[in-house]
Amino acid sequence: MQTLEGSVENIVFRNEDNHYTVARFRPNDSGRLFRDDLTTIVGTLPDIQPGELLSVEGDWEHDPRYGRQLHVTHYTQRLPASVEGITRYLGSGLIKGIGPKKARLIADHFGEQTLAIIEQQPERLVEVKGISVKDRDQISIVWAEHSEIKELHLFLQSHDVSINLATKVYKQYGKESVRVIREIPINWLRMCRVSAFVPLTRLLSSLASLSIA
Repeated sequence: MQTLEGSVENIVFRNEDNHYTVARFRPNDSGRLFRDDLTTIVGTLPDIQPGELLSVEGDWEHDPRYGRQLHVTHYTQRLPASVEGITRYLGSGLIKGIGPKKARLIADHFGEQTLAIIEQQPERLVEVKGISVKDRDQISIVWAEHSEIKELHLFLQSHDVSINLATKVYKQYGKESVRVIREIPINWLRMCRVSAFVPLTRLLSSLASLSIA
């Protein structure tokens, strides 16, 4: 099992139905021969975006056509901290109507506090010349949606639930996922047919320990 830390350079391919993703990944400088070396990562990677920081775990495999790539089985996400990373993240297509130009305007205006502003004081986005009320509202809506997805994946992975299953749960239950898991775990297990993903007894044991408000 290999562990890498770094940032998402770009998304090469993404299946919106099952979230299978092929991405180019820039590992941290440690251990790289050349500064511009990129690694290909593949797997069920819902919601990752260019500029985002990831810690990924998986196994190396060799694709006859595309060569060496890391098949990711577990990952954790961290939001970018640099102005450049934030610009790439916001301008990646994550938010409809916010391309690289508007992303640059926002990041240049708020600097390294940009994502905190979006999270805590989104009304301030209209301070940026070129950002409309419509843009502000769209950013707020999309940010909330993606925060919910990230929270669920982190929550389920902390209980040894696979990325595939976490994605399937969110697709079926949306923002109600955690409540459904806590209140009716048996029905949830049956509906999701999770026996193919994780041992039933282990998952039930994890769910029994949950205490979510």
